This record gives sequence, structure tokens and C-alpha cells, in this order.
Amino acid sequence: MRELQQTLRRNDQYIPGLVNEDPADLARAAKATASSVSTSEIFSFKRGIAREFRPLDADYCMYLYYPRPFHRQVSLYVKNEGPARTLNAQWIVYEQKPELYQAFGSAAMQLPADFEGFVDAPRSADLPEKGTFGILLPATPGVSLQYVDMTHYVGLGKWVAPYWDITRWATFRHTVEGLEPTELASCGPDNVVNGTARALNKDVYEWVSDPGRALPQEIKLSFDKPVDVSMVQIAFDSDLVNAAHSFHFLTRVPKLVRDYDVVLVSGGKETCLPVQNNILRFRRHEIAGGKVDAVIVRVRSTWGDPSARIFEIRVY
Repeated sequence: MRELQQTLRRNDQYIPGLVNEDPADLARAAKATASSVSTSEIFSFKRGIAREFRPLDADYCMYLYYPRPFHRQVSLYVKNEGPARTLNAQWIVYEQKPELYQAFGSAAMQLPADFEGFVDAPRSADLPEKGTFGILLPATPGVSLQYVDMTHYVGLGKWVAPYWDITRWATFRHTVEGLEPTELASCGPDNVVNGTARALNKDVYEWVSDPGRALPQEIKLSFDKPVDVSMVQIAFDSDLVNAAHSFHFLTRVPKLVRDYDVVLVSGGKETCLPVQNNILRFRRHEIAGGKVDAVIVRVRSTWGDPSARIFEIRVY
């Protein structure tokens, strides 16, 4: 079983709690250094991609999947075009089926005239002990909310049911008091050999270059003595936490490395394998073979992000 798990892990299959223990991976014993490291990256648990504003031309439902107990203030990002008005939303909850919701309190949001920004959604009653809760937003002319794309599904997110008076559901841009990410992530080069090709928390993260320093930026794995290398394997950051990147909306992920070089260093001489227009998270590069002192991955460009980002490098 352990051998199977490690084989799956080597092929970029994620198994929670399992780290790379492949004895054939030469990178595990290498020293990792980088040309620069970000010291400003915030570890965020947020998901989704903020997109267009959607008018409240129909009733919308937004469920909030936060752990209990929940006593925090929720604020929605709202655009109000025209005079001041009240958005008379309702707090709702369901236990088994979303369409069988029950209202448990009002959320009268006061919108200033010609306003765009966060508005508190007050809660007139305590949250029930059980069930998934959310906000029912009634059709209100002149009011729009910023849609947050949480999935790869195409369309407006219509969930039409003849027995349900809510015809549309969506996730809108919002904040929750006390849950905004503030912790700095550890972006050092050791992340590429920490055995985990995912960002699990602020300490188990990825290598991120300094966004204030222009690309190219590079990461280097140095060996105590020359080693025989036949393959270099790289796991880039394709922003897997945002599923909307996996389909039609954004086929070129900004965080993903676009152009890079795999460089073999032997006796002070560099042999370079250039790669252009990469669109994959997981790459393997077969090497002609021979003794090397170090392996460098030099990132020349991304699809938009100012930083180079790499989760894992393996060397065989």
C-alpha cells in the first residue's frame, strides 16, 4: 500500500497527510536556494474569482458555508445606482434540501445614493443551531452585486425548480468580520522539497519570488556531490483552489508559469532546456543523462502574475 501511495503521489495525485518519501528522488537531499523570495504574500483561505456585477433583477440566494458557532458580521459588496434605498434581504437556513429553506430573520441593508462598497447585513435573530444558512436577496431595481465564480460551470448559475420561488443562486463578494486573511505565508525555496505539492497552510506553502523584482527569477537545487540525472519533474501553481480556472472562463491562469528553462549545471557549465507557452501544472522533462552539480528552474514569464511560483521539484 505504501508503495502504491508513493507512486500516486509521484504522479501528482494528492493524498491528504501523505508526503513525498520516494527514495529515488534526489531533490529530497538537495539544498534549495532562490534568486528572491516574497515577504508580502498573504495566506488566504478564500476561494473563487471576482467577476462582473449582476443586477438583482430576480431573487438570488447566497449560502454561506462557515463553521458554527457563527456570530460574526457579514458584509456584502454592493453597487447602488440612483437614490438611497433599503435592500430588504432575509436570513434563511435549510437542513436537508436547499429549496426547503426557512427564514429566521431579516437583513435590512441601508444603501446610500450612487454607492459602491461593502454594506453590513444585520441579523435580526440568532442563527439556528443546525442547518446551512444564507441570505435571500430580493429583486431590487438599481442594485447589483459582484459575482464570485466558485465553480467551472457555465452560465448564470440557474437552479430552476417549479416548487421553489428562488430562480437563481450565486456567491457574491462578501467579507466576514474576523475571518479576513492576515497571516504572511512562508514562501521560501525549501517549499519545493517539503514533500507536499500543495499549499496547506501559511507554513506549508510554495516558493514565490519577490513580486517587486522583475522576472526572470530562479530556484536552484544543489547537490553535495555530482549525481546522475535522467528526469526533472515540476509542479507549478495552477491555482487549483479556484475551480473556475479549470474550464472556459480562464484557460490561462495568471499564477501559472508560462516560459521557463530547466538548467543543468555541471562543472560550472550550464545546459539549458527552454520551455515556452506552458499551460500545465505538472511537467516532466527527460534528460539525456550525465553527472550534474545542480538543477535550476529559471522562470522567464507567467500568464500574468508578477511572481514565479513552484510547488515542487523532483529530480531522478
